[in-house]
Amino acid sequence: MKAKLKLPTNIHDSRVLIPMAKRRGIHLGSSSYEASTSSKDIETSSHEIEGKMSKEVSMDSHPIKGKPLEIPYDTPDKPSTDLSKKPRGLIRLVKLLPGRIKRFWEIFFPTLTVDQLRDKKDLELIQSRTKLVEKECHVYARQVSNALAQLGEKELLYSPNPEAGRKLRKVRFDMGTWDELFTKLVLSVDTKHLPAYVSISQFGIDPKFSLDIAPRVGHDVKWEVDNSGCRITVYRKGKDGLPDYVNIDELWKRFPDNKPLFTVPVGFGDNSTSYWIDPTEYPHLLVAGGTGWGKSNFINQLLCFWLNRGLKPSDLQLVLFDLKKGMEFSAYEGLPHLYRDEVIKTGIIETLGDVRPAMNRLQEILDDRLELIKKAGFKNLQEYNWGVKPEKRIPAIFIIYDEWAKIRLSRSGFGKSAALKAISKLAEETTEDILREGVGANHDKLVEKTEGMGKEVLKIQQGRHFGLQAEQDLSDFTNLSRAGGMYVILSTQHPSAEVISGLIRCNFSTKIILNTSQGGSQAALGNWNASGLEFKGRAILEDRGENIKVQTAFISTKDIGGIVYRATTGDIQPRIEKLGIGIEEILTFALHSRGGNLEVGELYGYFKPKGVARNWIYDELRRLEGQEVTVSGEKYLVKPRGNHAARKLERI
Repeated sequence: MKAKLKLPTNIHDSRVLIPMAKRRGIHLGSSSYEASTSSKDIETSSHEIEGKMSKEVSMDSHPIKGKPLEIPYDTPDKPSTDLSKKPRGLIRLVKLLPGRIKRFWEIFFPTLTVDQLRDKKDLELIQSRTKLVEKECHVYARQVSNALAQLGEKELLYSPNPEAGRKLRKVRFDMGTWDELFTKLVLSVDTKHLPAYVSISQFGIDPKFSLDIAPRVGHDVKWEVDNSGCRITVYRKGKDGLPDYVNIDELWKRFPDNKPLFTVPVGFGDNSTSYWIDPTEYPHLLVAGGTGWGKSNFINQLLCFWLNRGLKPSDLQLVLFDLKKGMEFSAYEGLPHLYRDEVIKTGIIETLGDVRPAMNRLQEILDDRLELIKKAGFKNLQEYNWGVKPEKRIPAIFIIYDEWAKIRLSRSGFGKSAALKAISKLAEETTEDILREGVGANHDKLVEKTEGMGKEVLKIQQGRHFGLQAEQDLSDFTNLSRAGGMYVILSTQHPSAEVISGLIRCNFSTKIILNTSQGGSQAALGNWNASGLEFKGRAILEDRGENIKVQTAFISTKDIGGIVYRATTGDIQPRIEKLGIGIEEILTFALHSRGGNLEVGELYGYFKPKGVARNWIYDELRRLEGQEVTVSGEKYLVKPRGNHAARKLERI
């Protein structure tokens, strides 16, 4: 019997076939060219025994072109195998089954993208928080119910028959709700099963129901009774239902993409409501607050939000007045969004002597814009940009004064209007002196009086009252600047009546006032609402005459540097889903929300959802032990950990 092996059509050499057979697990024999089970020629078939090779299978032989190469088989009785043929039947099914299962698995359970994984993680975080808050609602409900039952027992002691054995039923709560930031919980009373000794109307009137319950739950509480029912609100964060600390990531990720181009975030209000303002509506903004309460942080957050949103120099240009020797806006040097020309050379005004020339230059730019818009037949810059080609559009310019008080309180000289008043007053006084002394007929004394008046006039002309004139120029500028697409953000640490005069308050209808003195709050808002605010970053937003208490967001120096770098290098991302968290932000959170206590467990519990590892917090705090750090513009010492006390920030 002759065993023939079917070969692929492109194989003509046994030296190519042998490695292929080895890879496929097929063992090839070394017998002669032809072998038969009935062969009696030992010399031609016994080379395995004697070690001799016959002529027919010598390695020098070459296959004939067009004729398939035939290789003898070790076991001739075994059927031949086709190397070029795919497996069939059950073997094929078994080999292909894993691949088919994988394909169907990917169809029904596709691999999540990065954004989908992030959304899934956020959903899991919300679900885990929801479970914790539900448990917290049950705890508060039980504590309030027990407290009310004890109040009922106290009332029964004074009844005519205190030992009557009257059964007291505890107050039940049928629903609990909370806001997104979990700053407060609202428990609704089940009025159908109220005890007989409890009157619904007393909850909202009698203060004992709040005063006696607050120590039990460890938070401030408030009762509300109306047509919809009876509710008790447990404030987990302060007395206003506002968070005591907000990171920019929490605020920015809520930003709706359909908002106007220059809309800026302010912060979170009651019930986790986020507030935004649009410069095309306000159109100028006043930011004030005491030192270290977050005024400069809010300005930086506002600027970085525009850059992070992806605004280009063709959309936005900035002129920054930084009279702290350029220290506040030093991170923005070299930013392409800064306006530059022959007068405003760098886009950042650092000295008092450059303020008036820059303000005059801005007035010239405004006049040119208004003339251009008028000739084109439009009313303002927004309509102009909508009506012209994209290459002819004009960017909006935001002018930011970091410390207006230093300009307004400057006594370096007299402006034109003030100088005219002073000269007129001097002329009247000189005339009265001449008439009173009767020196009109005395030529020498008259010359002396007039020469003295001339010297005083010269002093007035040479010495100009800088602050008054700057205020007048700013007032004239803001009256028409909105139509030219030029907006002013004015900030000050000294919101006194002299710094924020009637001219400023009239043109700056939208205000963000952080914690300040009673006089400062009265000067900025006309009331005391901004006096005595509890936390850093807490502010009063005055919008359309309404005062809204909000918590502004904190932005770290690391985030500012990263956003400005991306904007400067051209790598501008439309959104940053999550900014980096550094030790500076953790120290700021501890200072604002934990009284400076650096307990690792509490810090990790807050920053764990943001991807911060516990060991990293521990190592960073251990590294900073005994060192001086700067937090929110103030120097603090990281006090080492004691036997029974955690590390703590102590102000130096």
